[in-house]
Amino acid sequence: MKKKHTFKIEGFEIIEKTAKAGSSNSARLYVPKAWNNKKVLMVRTE
Repeated sequence: MKKKHTFKIEGFEIIEKTAKAGSSNSARLYVPKAWNNKKVLMVRTE
């Protein structure tokens, strides 16, 4: 079991989503089109 970490981040919006299957060795997460060319952080919570 992996150890949980606590992160402090600052940002403008937050969305909670579930990653969906991508290719055979990846997953995919869609974000709003307005986020195009913006820096985004993803944190696995499970």
